[in-house]
Amino acid sequence: IITEGIDARIVSFGPKTTKGFEGVEDLGLDGQIIHWEGLQIHFRLIGYHNLLNALAAISVATELGVERIKIKDALENAEPLFGRSQVIRDDVTILLDCYNANPDSLSSVISFFEDLRWSGRKIAVIGSMYELGELSRESHLQVARLAIESGIDIVLFFGDEFVSVKELLEESFGEDSLKSCEWYNNFEKLERRVGSLLKSGDIVLLKASRGVELERLLPVIEKSVV
Repeated sequence: IITEGIDARIVSFGPKTTKGFEGVEDLGLDGQIIHWEGLQIHFRLIGYHNLLNALAAISVATELGVERIKIKDALENAEPLFGRSQVIRDDVTILLDCYNANPDSLSSVISFFEDLRWSGRKIAVIGSMYELGELSRESHLQVARLAIESGIDIVLFFGDEFVSVKELLEESFGEDSLKSCEWYNNFEKLERRVGSLLKSGDIVLLKASRGVELERLLPVIEKSVV
């Protein structure tokens, strides 16, 4: 247990343990309404992972004696940093979450993207996860399986790490089941494909490790729909 041997009072956080937490309403790309201590807090960051961050902040601030209204104001004024749960709204909406990636964060955003209510197509561009060491191959395989099974309309995998597990996925799912998936390890080819693929009303998820720099796709996405 992580708390063993710590000579201090332990304060936990989460939906079941943050004091005063009364529930949450998911607003999709508009964030979420956190019900806490009789207050309704419009928290603009999306997804369950960001809800946990908010509950951690609430728990810490409460322990430090910060006033309830100041906690509410701070959370309502929180804005996503570059590449972290950013929503860019245009003819093609972009969920820009490409500042970093690991198996947990990728799994979380894929689940959010899958459950998101959206009338148009959902397209995910998922790039390599770096610095995973000996866990890299298995991690990319697991994330690819999750994306394939998610029901996202089109998934574009980018990077050698994903290309290396393509054959295993074909053996597991069968080529017919992977018709909505494509693999690239050349950025120019990925860029051309994204530019030719998109149409008005689509939403695109960009998720990868920082070194992949998937934000390089922003100009071609913004120019893809005239």
